[in-house]
Amino acid sequence: MKGILFAGDSFTWGEGLHLYSDLPNIHYNEVSFNNLRYTPAHKDWINANRFSRRVANHFETFDLVRYCNGGDNSEIFDFIDNIETEYQNRYVDAQEATHRMFKYKLEDFDYIIIQLTDIFRQRIPLPNGELCNIRSTDSMRKTGFKIYLKDNFDNKLDNFISYYLELFSKKLGDKINKYEKLGIKKCFIITWQNDILPNIKNNVFLNERLISFDLGDKSVESIWDLQGLDKIKIEYPQMTINKDPYFLEKNIVVTNGHTSLTAHKLMANGIIKKIEQNEQTGIHNI
Repeated sequence: MKGILFAGDSFTWGEGLHLYSDLPNIHYNEVSFNNLRYTPAHKDWINANRFSRRVANHFETFDLVRYCNGGDNSEIFDFIDNIETEYQNRYVDAQEATHRMFKYKLEDFDYIIIQLTDIFRQRIPLPNGELCNIRSTDSMRKTGFKIYLKDNFDNKLDNFISYYLELFSKKLGDKINKYEKLGIKKCFIITWQNDILPNIKNNVFLNERLISFDLGDKSVESIWDLQGLDKIKIEYPQMTINKDPYFLEKNIVVTNGHTSLTAHKLMANGIIKKIEQNEQTGIHNI
């Protein structure tokens, strides 16, 4: 099998996984990501243990993940669309190189795993040319968003959200269709949050590419539900770093709320299962 490309945000990058290592210089109480507090060894440990590497190891191939932590969905797609510059972005010596040895190409990969982040994390372009973050009341107030909402969506934010989710779903489908026509065997989808799920599940093309995670007693279809995050209780504390009994038993206070080492193992299993099913389908079709 050729390589597997993983395009996602901090969950795919593996933020906080180094907290499970025995390495020195670990800051357990980081409230937000601080790259300066991650040593090269921390990052190497993360790379070796995040779900992307576990999947790649299973298929005896390599994984490629965005070098930078975090990002919105536009950056996630830019990573795939501009894959030929990824080597240059990592290695300064190669920035001026044009030779093939300094470039990844889409043809180097059999599968793409797209991990969607918060759909509304990125700023939304308005007809007047402004960009608005609808997660920010201040941004909505300072831009022409309220006028746009009144003129086009009966002044109802839910109407705009439904419209935008449908628009994004179409973009997602178009992107996947493009990559698969370029030779990718299949693109699979992981979503962090639930708001896009109805749009994915109501679309046959997208739904057959959605990855679910088996929790034993049930199957879930988002990272949010994998972590069991609801307003009443944390259903699966072992899936979230700062709730993981692993740290509680050691009396270590951790603030990072990303997916735990256990969750990465479980997510890897879900991806492996989906790829294996597709590989078997390919064999039967031949």
